[in-house]
Amino acid sequence: MPKRVEPKSEVVFRVANPREHPYLLTDGNGLALRVWPDGSKTWLLRYRRPGTGKENFLSLGPYPDITLVDARRSATTARNLVREGIDPVVYRQAESIARKRVAEGAFHLVAQRWLDFKRKEWADETYRKAEFVVREYLTPALRNKPISTLATPEVKPVLAHAKRGDAQKAYDRTTFDDDRRRVMQEWADYLGRLCMPTTAAGSSKRT
Repeated sequence: MPKRVEPKSEVVFRVANPREHPYLLTDGNGLALRVWPDGSKTWLLRYRRPGTGKENFLSLGPYPDITLVDARRSATTARNLVREGIDPVVYRQAESIARKRVAEGAFHLVAQRWLDFKRKEWADETYRKAEFVVREYLTPALRNKPISTLATPEVKPVLAHAKRGDAQKAYDRTTFDDDRRRVMQEWADYLGRLCMPTTAAGSSKRT
């Protein structure tokens, strides 16, 4: 039976000095602090991967930025994932990919890509009116909204309730309404293509 490791006080980790080679200071239940030769320190959780049973390490962040209390809390969360059959490293990679997709899918960025894409097939005047609609109505209201959570019904009210201002007086009312409907349909088609699921692979880092 493996020897039980008693939790250590924070001071033990704080005063740990570097050595010629990296070494681990264990805190129990798989949590440990890796001390590097350059003096930097990293919290790690040793666990066995669900499905394979192979030993693996999960980085919990640098010490002292991540305190002992925070490291223990994160380790508990990761161990709970393992008990549920979820690999915490894979879970973290999936979260990272999701956050990246949300950031890259902010409405104003996607809208600009859409305009760039449509410019190749639109006449100059059509593009100018579409860009006006996106810039004046859609972007101010939806700028940072993730495209993955955006539905066409959320965009329609923005256009439907748009009030004519000085900047619009150059447009004929009927023509402008037709343009708004056309832009809305083009946007709906593009939105549908963008929201199709994709997959991505994670990358490993130093632990």
